Amino acid sequence: MNPSIFTAAPQRAIVTTIQTWMEAHPLIAWLLTHPVISLGLVLVIVVLLRGLLGAIARLTEHIWIAVLRAPMQLASWLFGAVLRLFHQPVPPPQVETPTQQQRLALLLDRLEALKQEQDELLREVRAVIELDEP
Repeated sequence: MNPSIFTAAPQRAIVTTIQTWMEAHPLIAWLLTHPVISLGLVLVIVVLLRGLLGAIARLTEHIWIAVLRAPMQLASWLFGAVLRLFHQPVPPPQVETPTQQQRLALLLDRLEALKQEQDELLREVRAVIELDEP
């Protein structure tokens, strides 16, 4: 018997199966026949997946931080609300603004008081001067 018969039949069966599968999947066949482009595509996919996984990790981190901060923020908000309830602002006293006539009267009264004080000071100055004269 010929030993090549035993190896040729399985080889043909394997090759036929692979060819049939390649005909059914032309994209994979094209990738296998263009290894440099396939390597570039694999690298691009790896970089994109790495970015996607990093974004998912950051999103998960932000969610956990928000979940862990929520009780503290709620307590802070409640504490501030309670303080605002107990700290009612006192309304400022209502001050009447004087009318123009009232203001003029106040200014004239002050001027009169200043004139009287000036007259008294002049009398004192005259008295001091008279005492100093020989």
